[in-house]
Amino acid sequence: MEGKKSICHIDLSRFYNAPEKQLEILIRKLSEVEGCYQKLFYRKKKKEHRFNNNPKISPEMKMMFQMKMNMYENLEEVINSNKLEIIEFDYIYPLSLFKERYIKELTTCDLIHSHDRKSTLIAFYLYKKYNIPYVVTYHKPTPPSDRWYYRYLDIYFNRLTKRAYENAKKVITVSNYQQGILKKWDSRLDNLRTIYNTPSFLKSEINKKESNFHRTPFNHTVIIGMVGKLLEIKNFEIVIDVALRFIRKQPDIQFVLIGEGDQDAILREKSRRLFNVKMHGFIINIEEHMEYFDAFILPSKNEALGSTIVDMMELGKPVIASNVGGIPELITDGENGYLFDPNNIDELEEKIDKLVANDPILMERLKQAKLPWLEPIHYGESTDFMKFVKAGKEKAKELSREKFLKNHLEVYREIIECGG
Repeated sequence: MEGKKSICHIDLSRFYNAPEKQLEILIRKLSEVEGCYQKLFYRKKKKEHRFNNNPKISPEMKMMFQMKMNMYENLEEVINSNKLEIIEFDYIYPLSLFKERYIKELTTCDLIHSHDRKSTLIAFYLYKKYNIPYVVTYHKPTPPSDRWYYRYLDIYFNRLTKRAYENAKKVITVSNYQQGILKKWDSRLDNLRTIYNTPSFLKSEINKKESNFHRTPFNHTVIIGMVGKLLEIKNFEIVIDVALRFIRKQPDIQFVLIGEGDQDAILREKSRRLFNVKMHGFIINIEEHMEYFDAFILPSKNEALGSTIVDMMELGKPVIASNVGGIPELITDGENGYLFDPNNIDELEEKIDKLVANDPILMERLKQAKLPWLEPIHYGESTDFMKFVKAGKEKAKELSREKFLKNHLEVYREIIECGG
């Protein structure tokens, strides 16, 4: 890659979450651009056996760690095309940064793209020392000045973080809401650009046979799904509470929750006697399960964007989501989905009623559509359900992978020559 313009991605996160999915898509799409070469620095698989044998680490975390390692193996065809070089980073922050072999590799890059907070500080150091320009992608719904390793270093590192963001050629946010958060955190930031996330997978990539197999236990029911880490901020308790109400008035609606987290035991105890709530735990091929949902609820108290909404729109599933964070940038209430107050259970119940429960004909058609030996049934044009399906698919097209690539290339080409 000597003499060629190259983009260096640094991702030091340990697990495979939505940001890592977006990074993988970006690398794949950039590899299709002629004359665009990439390097990827990632956290080395150090002491992996100790990590996997640690009883304090949940099975979910272990699987997410393995998925992160698999991500690099999945990029093998890109590596073989000589468009990508992968470098393991022996991560002992911050001492690893000063190892000569890493500095040598990093300084051969024409542009650095940081994908997490710690790598942003590395990019800032390289900019100051070697004048290598860098861009940052920020995914979180809160400012980046969280607690560091040592309390007495918090003030120093938070100031350093602000300087790192100010000196970036561009700070990419995943929503306009994030831009407001960052400007409030640091009023001197004038280098912000919003690039919305693209669908994590395409409908055409889903294994239909596997999806039909997974939905078999839910035949003759209408499935409202939820996906995410079981954390307090995700607010899944409100859905368990609303499920209790639907036991009495519409027992054919099944609420399916996929994910694990700190609130797993609390939610399982709360839903233990509810036959209309099914908790799946963590699942790797999650898209095969999302495909059999009839509708989707995202009840979070805060979201930078709500990337799962984009995935559900790609699959043609109507969405009910909380009116917080960057979610209203994806959903216009009553046009391509419903919004509700995450603290108002009555409003959530009303939205579920309006979407499916109050329409017995739609309910029956949805239940019949679960039978794999039947042809897909037309839901009817008059309901909000079908309106949201169509409008959601249009929104997903607006957030296509091609547009995702185009937006990133515009950022890169303001700084270096990248591709033709």
